[in-house]
Amino acid sequence: MPRISSLLTLTALLALGGCGTSGSDSTFASGVGPAELALPVFDDGTNKTLALRDFSGSGAPMTVAVTAVPGGPQPPFSLAGSPFTVPARGELRLGVPLVEGWLLIETSGPSTGLVEPYLLTERSGPDEEATQAAVFARTQSAIPIHRLTDTVLFLNHSENGGVPTAVDFVFTFHGTDGSSTPILPTGPGVLPGPSPDSVNIEGDTSVTLPPLPGSVGHVSVEPLPFVPAPPPNQTAPLTTEFAFTLSTHDDNDIVLDVDDQRRLLDGGVVSIADLILDFGKDAEDNYHDFDIVASNVSDAPASFTIQAIYDAGGNAILLTPRTVNLLARQTRLYASNLSESVGLVNPEVHPFADLFGGVFSATGLTRFRMALSISAGVFLTARQFDPLALDFAMRVRPIARHQTTSVLISEAQTTTAGGILNIIQISNPTGGTMTVNLRAFTETRGTEYVLPSVMVPPFATIEWSADALGLREIVDDLASPEVRNLRIVLISNIAFMVRPYQKTRNGADLLVMLRPHTIRGDN
Repeated sequence: MPRISSLLTLTALLALGGCGTSGSDSTFASGVGPAELALPVFDDGTNKTLALRDFSGSGAPMTVAVTAVPGGPQPPFSLAGSPFTVPARGELRLGVPLVEGWLLIETSGPSTGLVEPYLLTERSGPDEEATQAAVFARTQSAIPIHRLTDTVLFLNHSENGGVPTAVDFVFTFHGTDGSSTPILPTGPGVLPGPSPDSVNIEGDTSVTLPPLPGSVGHVSVEPLPFVPAPPPNQTAPLTTEFAFTLSTHDDNDIVLDVDDQRRLLDGGVVSIADLILDFGKDAEDNYHDFDIVASNVSDAPASFTIQAIYDAGGNAILLTPRTVNLLARQTRLYASNLSESVGLVNPEVHPFADLFGGVFSATGLTRFRMALSISAGVFLTARQFDPLALDFAMRVRPIARHQTTSVLISEAQTTTAGGILNIIQISNPTGGTMTVNLRAFTETRGTEYVLPSVMVPPFATIEWSADALGLREIVDDLASPEVRNLRIVLISNIAFMVRPYQKTRNGADLLVMLRPHTIRGDN
């Protein structure tokens, strides 16, 4: 498997150029995100850190308001020191004192919407799970349920005239056969709704849904329309702006999912996206497996198509497209083999089991890329197998191709000889060699470094290391420490896909942990 590593000396980097924070970031000509996002916080006994990364090139700090909405009867409160100022093109990290609930992040100023928040959850030692923020839904929301899902967290952030307001919601669990089962959450801030299958939830309230152990399907949420009484001295009622979102937590260590597919895909009728996964046995006898949950969250038939599958070297595993049709509200869990899949009914055909089979029969390791066409109503979520825990412990989502993509690297290493490696996999979807240009922005000053370009062979997937770059906040300041929290920007004239992750090896050099980095498609 080819591997391109950025093991550059500091002298070589400086020769390529390092820039200060003055001037504009020419990579971004327009806004790259909404002004208001939400991050889930689960009560799983782990330490958590909120990271705020500024994408703007305005050269001016940005103000960000962070409000915590805890579960239970406590009222919302702001983190100490909020609102915060994020360094221009840099990053700010804050400890999270919340036990369970949501963090609301709202940016203000001329660069509104150009801050990317993400949550780092400590797993063990330096290992952290990165969770990207969710955009608020306005009409309906849905999230897939894996058989390992143990908690579903919901947030009502609806407002009436700028004031948090109660809303009547319908919660439904849809099984693999499309059947619907009402869910009626209870607790502080939750009252009976106008119908037997609905509840009324106060504004800025976090609710934990009843557990669905071992279930496969998806949870949908829909607000009920209503007309509130007009305020005093007004003849017409204020219009309620619905805003709500969902997140799930899996019971095997830390795997989080948020309702973020609208940000990862194109958002059109059909999205062209790629999914990169590992399968088989590596040279150290670690087994790498996966499964994929596909949910049609709409009330009409929908589909997704596997257009092609390529291995890391660009060799075709599948070239004839395979389309999977899902009935309304139907879900399927596709394991790499037929026996562990859930929901298939004869004469349904598994879309890729014949290409992989049982992982314990594999003789080598294959990294492959699925090229997908996904209907707007279909949500796809994959789980990558953790070879040490013998459990599924990393979330992988299909991501639309972009010509410019940012990867937010946490705790980059100062050497590639240690037990932790930070890797960005880069896939070329075309039949010609692709050039990808690289930049890096530091954490405090937003100093820009232009890194050497990489070449990706036709249809291939290569690995690029974000470690041992030797970058410092001030160029030529060799006495200062290397920056370990970086934004890596990848740019090409061809739309491409990346999968960034960190892998950890123990003292015996055995792979013990996989976890994803946060990714952001910028245009």
